[in-house]
Amino acid sequence: LSDYRNRNKVRMQELKEALDELVRTERPDLENLPEDPESVWVEPELFVEVSYGRLSDNGMYKEAVYQRMRPDLSV
Repeated sequence: LSDYRNRNKVRMQELKEALDELVRTERPDLENLPEDPESVWVEPELFVEVSYGRLSDNGMYKEAVYQRMRPDLSV
């Protein structure tokens, strides 16, 4: 379990560093975005794989879990 936690911690740090480079100051003008003053918006330049429990009625992922970055895909 300790090895799993260490690998996960490294993956999360790598993701955070990648996202920190893409922070934007303005909220995107899209429908169905939750109003949350603590949200941090980023430019949509990364592809990642996620798993999720279900989709909400408005199409948002629920119980989303980050799996990995997908450097093999590009914009």
